[in-house]
Amino acid sequence: MSMQKTTLHKPQLLSSLVISITLAGCASTATTIPDQNDPWAGWNRGTQTFNDNLDKAILKPVAKGYQWITPEFVDEGISNFFSNINDIGVTINDLLQFKLTQSGMDASRFWLTLQRGLPVLLM
Repeated sequence: MSMQKTTLHKPQLLSSLVISITLAGCASTATTIPDQNDPWAGWNRGTQTFNDNLDKAILKPVAKGYQWITPEFVDEGISNFFSNINDIGVTINDLLQFKLTQSGMDASRFWLTLQRGLPVLLM
């Protein structure tokens, strides 16, 4: 087994270092101060406060009550239903990207889950 000797070429190393430092300096951006004159700032704060209060007073208690009342299998069925509805958009997205094999698999998965789930909902 022979060992190869590595030689350092100082001029090449130095020029690579200078180029790297120069390019790194070009990558930095100037810091800008955001515009403090936001004409919508008051409205945005009011809307955020309203949304936070609505969430605390109504939406969160309703969601907690729903979770407490709803059995696990019903909650899972509802989640599966909306997951299957989402497959329609995924299939269309695959078609628009010309991923024909993937779109065929997604469409067939949607069709099969529709065929299996629809009779359960109708009973």
